[in-house]
Amino acid sequence: MNSSERQVQPVRIGGSRSTNFVELAISGYQFPDITEGSDADWLVGMLHGTGGPYRGGERFTIETQELEHLGTEFARLYKELAGGFELEPLEPYVLLKVKGDGLGHFRVRCQLNAEPLLVGSQLSYEITLDQTELPTIISALHAVVARFPRRSRPPG
Repeated sequence: MNSSERQVQPVRIGGSRSTNFVELAISGYQFPDITEGSDADWLVGMLHGTGGPYRGGERFTIETQELEHLGTEFARLYKELAGGFELEPLEPYVLLKVKGDGLGHFRVRCQLNAEPLLVGSQLSYEITLDQTELPTIISALHAVVARFPRRSRPPG
């Protein structure tokens, strides 16, 4: 990690009402010296998850725009309560399928993968959320994106 970079508060989805959660702890840009092109927006960090008695943790990478998308979709669900979305990053260390019931309850199907090629060890489980938990998730995602903004191209 570059000395000018400091880790921001992890993004934690779940865990306040049950033991199941996934946590994305971003530590910095994967390639801090690259400021243009497709590699400029890759972030690196640690991925942690707990599903029932099982736990897992692994170093992972994700693009800034994928975290922007995640924040936008959680914000939409916070307002609409119904519908859903999927997070399927280009390097799928974490896969999320989120669905709202229209009453403020959400189910998150989570799959953590030890390898981005979807081979090897996996941890699959479900997280339950309610509407009151979403603002904390959205704020954490916004903080990560503010600390590590898109560098290769403007949002849009």
